[in-house]
Amino acid sequence: MQLLYKTARFPEQGIKKTSELLLPLVKHYQEIARNNSYSTPESFINLPFDEKQANEVFAVNNLMVNQHLKYVIVVGIGGSSLGTKAVYEALQGYYLPLELEHYPRMLFMDTIDPEFREHLETLLKKEISDPEEILIVVVSESGTTIETRNNLDFLLHAFPDFRDRMVTITDFDSPLWKEYCKNPERCLTVPQKISGRYSVFSSVGLFPLSTVGINILGLMEGAMGARKNGLSEDIWENKAMLVAALSYLAYSKGLTTHVNFVFHPKLESLGKWWVQLTAESLGKEGKGITPLVSVGTNDLHSLVQLYLDGPNDKFYNFIRSESDLSGETKAILEGVKKSFEEHKKPFIETVLENTSEKSLGYYIQVTLMTTVFIAKLMGVTPFGQPAVEDYKRYARDILTK
Repeated sequence: MQLLYKTARFPEQGIKKTSELLLPLVKHYQEIARNNSYSTPESFINLPFDEKQANEVFAVNNLMVNQHLKYVIVVGIGGSSLGTKAVYEALQGYYLPLELEHYPRMLFMDTIDPEFREHLETLLKKEISDPEEILIVVVSESGTTIETRNNLDFLLHAFPDFRDRMVTITDFDSPLWKEYCKNPERCLTVPQKISGRYSVFSSVGLFPLSTVGINILGLMEGAMGARKNGLSEDIWENKAMLVAALSYLAYSKGLTTHVNFVFHPKLESLGKWWVQLTAESLGKEGKGITPLVSVGTNDLHSLVQLYLDGPNDKFYNFIRSESDLSGETKAILEGVKKSFEEHKKPFIETVLENTSEKSLGYYIQVTLMTTVFIAKLMGVTPFGQPAVEDYKRYARDILTK
């Protein structure tokens, strides 16, 4: 992964000074890597190196995945599904409407939508003649997520036979574990200190991705390389530190809306994963970066007028794959960059070698580490989402009345 950036808006001395503030956190990362444990929330950086977890994922895969499998339904929301969906869409899912005979296919129940449920029930009754053709992956670390439990109840009520075709990913001894893990060989756990939006390299992401043939070892290999880079004390080589410094400098100058502009539609879900990561990690104590995702070239005909001629409150990251752009799209992107330079709009470029598992793993791990670095500079904790718990509490109160 290459990181290209302009320093006219942010002089190198300012970038260097800001990056140096992160060196204590780099040393903390180094200590976590040496211990190779899950003693702190930052220990998510150890997930790609966890052979025991990988072996458990493959064991459950061998038990539950077969040649007849047609649909994998991921029942989860937020950090329990967004990372999985981001990788799946980038590698397979975006093109599936054009590949009607491609199986297995992954579907996501990530919100409560009665109309979607109705269509899903119709599809499954039509397409599934044997329970071996279906696999349900329910993901909720707490085991109490309202939307997840509600969607799971719907599925098992409509299709009671599917209960034996379900894999549960949850905390050990959670309500979900107690109810569905009497047969623990079909259950996977997540290290206790790892929060949902930092868990894509745990069983939360690795297991469902493995069921549709995605090379999770390649994904982990890319993340390993990114962690090595993120432990470097060289502020000009450490990509996570450098992106964090540039992002914070933009934020401190009033550029509080940050736009990830992906130039491949198949990366839109990757952008939405970053939106949740940024919003829930940094939006605290009256502080926060507002994250937006734009898709090229579509949004050149909708949002770019605002971006170029609207308020100067935005910072941009153009994200592209070096090997996947057509000649026409490359020309358009170059034109976009020149117009942003002309309008003095600050941007950086993230260039992936390709959209393989390895490249995606590298990018995701860099982005996770970057977010923790930005939080350090902003003076907020990147873990937990206390305000989100408010709606859950009120909703549970209403549902129990």
